[in-house]
Amino acid sequence: ALRQAATNYKANGLAIYEQEIPGFGGMSPGQRAFHESPHARRLCVAGNQVGKTRMLSAEAWWLSLGDHPFRAVPPAPNLGWIMVADLTHWTNFSAKMREIEPPNILSDRCYYDPVRGYTRGGSKVIELANGSIICAKSGSQEMIALAGASISWGIVDELPKIGHFSEFRSRLASKRGPLVMSFTP
Repeated sequence: ALRQAATNYKANGLAIYEQEIPGFGGMSPGQRAFHESPHARRLCVAGNQVGKTRMLSAEAWWLSLGDHPFRAVPPAPNLGWIMVADLTHWTNFSAKMREIEPPNILSDRCYYDPVRGYTRGGSKVIELANGSIICAKSGSQEMIALAGASISWGIVDELPKIGHFSEFRSRLASKRGPLVMSFTP
């Protein structure tokens, strides 16, 4: 039983990110400070390869699970959006999410492919077994693709166009959802 528990823990990248020390898969002090911040709108500006996308990936899993270790979040099932610079970056963002994906979290209709990232029915969507949905959005796609929805939370990876960012933020207004963002200066 102990060996099985250890194996299960090793397979849970999100648990390792939450509980281990930096250098052994755990979050860095800067990542922890970002996650622990009580603000509903959080921004991280940092250099390349310092863990910004991994940090946003953890936020996406926690928010979609409705269970964040440091704050109250919208209950699951919920709808969240992740905005990447353009949809070709969905593959990169998906790869970081895959690194810390908890086991048995995806619905049977959702797949991960290293070439296309997460998809459901051919769309850039993550569907969780708990009913939560994560949709990929682009900071450069047609504005109409960002209109109309009411979402529970949003994540922005790299700077979108100003109009896209404004429309994205508007989707959060009715539910007063949290927004987290990071970019490289």
